Amino acid sequence: MVTKKKKNKIRDPERTEREALEATGQIVREDGFAAITATRVARMIGMDPGMINKRFGSLNGLKARYIELRDYRKRNFEKFMLPEMASAGEVKLMFIEMMQSNFDQFAADLEVQGIVFEQVRVWDPLMHSLSVQLEKDMEPLLALSDPYFEGTGVDFRSGICSMLGGIYYPVWHARRNRSSIAGRDLNNPRDYQVFRDTIARQIEFFWEEAALKRKNQIWARLTNMLFVAGIFLTEKVRDGLNWVVDLCYDKKREI
Repeated sequence: MVTKKKKNKIRDPERTEREALEATGQIVREDGFAAITATRVARMIGMDPGMINKRFGSLNGLKARYIELRDYRKRNFEKFMLPEMASAGEVKLMFIEMMQSNFDQFAADLEVQGIVFEQVRVWDPLMHSLSVQLEKDMEPLLALSDPYFEGTGVDFRSGICSMLGGIYYPVWHARRNRSSIAGRDLNNPRDYQVFRDTIARQIEFFWEEAALKRKNQIWARLTNMLFVAGIFLTEKVRDGLNWVVDLCYDKKREI
């Protein structure tokens, strides 16, 4: 036993850090983020609780390092980022793929489920700073969508906000409470796929609604101009205007 204690004292610091982070993940999976304590982590890896301060600066330092390694959201924002000149179709597809990927990852990852739950469970300086940073990281992606919704009365950002909550809450119910919501159980493969497809349809709806609003705005401006000019809107003129409006809108979507 004496030999074992000496071995623990001189073991590789990197190994100690790795084991502490693995123990933290186990705690989150089993009992949630709030259950992380220096005493529990140290006991799980056979070390003194003071080791946490020595290796990570504090318990919050351990938590911050753990989140940095385990939370996939920042990496997802970097992965899905597009050039500023991306087309409307490319931006829309990016949001569909990113939100579906977030759903898949969140549903499969008990540890990130624990991190996100801690963000909303109680105000905490560490979790607040995480939320603020994630907002900054996501802003460039949201900014890509702004030109296509500006002036349409369709708020795509609010749509993304509601979709994120709409992903987290049903997943928590399915994974933690083993229950359904509105007759949909994400533990059921069919319901899971339908929910995933619905994410895409919601995003499609926002873009289609904004496109229709913009098309109607173009039509209104053209008809007002023609009425001012005294041109009577015969059926042929109306058909011609519809063609021009469609052409203008299609060209705008390509930009």
